[in-house]
Amino acid sequence: MSEKQDAKQATGEISGEFITKKELAKRLRVSTRKIELDTDLPAIRFGRTVRYDWQDVHSYLKGKEAKSA
Repeated sequence: MSEKQDAKQATGEISGEFITKKELAKRLRVSTRKIELDTDLPAIRFGRTVRYDWQDVHSYLKGKEAKSA
């Protein structure tokens, strides 16, 4: 973990950008249904509310890309 990330955790600052399913679909240029079907996508759930940390999703997709290559 970097010093910057350590400092953020120590101060209680939340890192990352939390976005909705619709915003994620728009960034990835796919349908919201495609997002729903990928049950492995890292998501944060608050009751029925679901948010996606853009950095976590990006890392997840890069990992999938590396495995398929």
